[in-house]
Amino acid sequence: MDCKRALVDTDGDLEKAVEALRKAGVTKAEKKGTRSAKEGLVFSYIHHGGRLGVLVEVNCETDFVAKTDGFKELVHNLAIQIAATNPVSVSREQVPEELVKSEQDIYTEQAKNSKKPDKMIEKIRKEPAMSKKKFSYTEIMKKTVKKWKSLTRPVRVVIALMSFLEADFEKLQRIRIEDVDLRNNKLIYWDYNTSETLAADMDAESVYYKQLANTVQGESLTQFLTKRFQRVGPTSAVEFCKFAKFKPETRVGNMSDQDLVKLSAALQTYEGFRSPDPTCLAPLGESPLAKGIERRFEPDFMAVVQRTASAYSGFPFVIEMGIAYGGNIESRGTKVYRFANRIPLLYDEGSDVVLKVVNDTDWNRYKVKNDSAPLIIVSHICSTRVPYKTVGKENVADRPEIEKELRLALQFLSRKLSGYMSKKGKAEMAKQRANLYSKYLPLIAQFCTELSGNKKEPKYDKMIREETNMGEEAKIEEKTE
Repeated sequence: MDCKRALVDTDGDLEKAVEALRKAGVTKAEKKGTRSAKEGLVFSYIHHGGRLGVLVEVNCETDFVAKTDGFKELVHNLAIQIAATNPVSVSREQVPEELVKSEQDIYTEQAKNSKKPDKMIEKIRKEPAMSKKKFSYTEIMKKTVKKWKSLTRPVRVVIALMSFLEADFEKLQRIRIEDVDLRNNKLIYWDYNTSETLAADMDAESVYYKQLANTVQGESLTQFLTKRFQRVGPTSAVEFCKFAKFKPETRVGNMSDQDLVKLSAALQTYEGFRSPDPTCLAPLGESPLAKGIERRFEPDFMAVVQRTASAYSGFPFVIEMGIAYGGNIESRGTKVYRFANRIPLLYDEGSDVVLKVVNDTDWNRYKVKNDSAPLIIVSHICSTRVPYKTVGKENVADRPEIEKELRLALQFLSRKLSGYMSKKGKAEMAKQRANLYSKYLPLIAQFCTELSGNKKEPKYDKMIREETNMGEEAKIEEKTE
């Protein structure tokens, strides 16, 4: 909420919003800085064998917090972590300077002796024919200018860096590039000789600058969409650019923070993308799901559905659902069985998105009494990344995309169940009508015979048989459905 409020207050300016949040954070920290942490715990840990021990003190504001299980566990874990790391001192000031210098020298030598830079430099030397002898910085620049157009892109990028660093091959091995700041025309690098971060100016008019700019700015927006996203072609990419109000040739690396926020929002709201490729998923399938429900419950009615693949935050998923009524279902009321990637979810079902969808459904609309109906619902979520709410992986978060697919699947099955319930009601009514006819028609026939003075009663057996047959046909049709 603080982030949203900051963006609203700054009219969507991301940099100003970050600055506002930092100021607010400093204010909150200053307010908390006046509080005193006088309570807490002192905990001792002795490692197995008694050769290593740790004594740690962790303070908090109140005695109530210090007595909680969570705080005690935190202090215990801190003590174990300290024992595992085996620190050389208690504070930063107590670390010997000789040790600090020794570690810096070790990392510097590791960087110098790394084989990857040597292989890259050999490749760069070989392409412009400079591998036989040692060349100075000036000679390298003169030689590469003549062959610039024939050099490969990786080699041109390295030569461009060397031009701004004024470095030969030996000096380049002792440098690590950290950032290419095109806005300020600065090349930021780490020098292993001096162990410090330095900056070199870049000439925006040089051919080397253009080479680095093209590399840093990256590909165009249409190329980015077609290469980095699944099932997005050139036509779809251009249509998305129109929707997001970006030019198709816009370079991704040139986008400001506001443009990136705008692009992210457009990617979340655009509905023209095709469904993701579900070949990486392994859903159960409608037939195995139906056979499993049939074998377990032998229901009077059953229906299953597998939704087409969808995605949330770029992760594809498939929803499968089955519904069954009557038969050997012992429970009275709706019982939900939840699965995720073929694994049953047994606990904490009250906060699961499937239960939310089921409880939000108006079952009276589908001719089902939710409190007493022998009804079961089986749901299966198959995804490359199931959005669990907790580390225990027992309930699925109510992501809008997943909730929508679950709701559509349940509505489809509920309509089928409603049709079955209607036919079942008609069959029961036909049976009741046949029972009434068989009970009262003989009496009516007898009364009519006595009233008319005839000796022979009218034939009413045919009418009873027809009503009975209608009831049986309704039952057969109900079973077939």
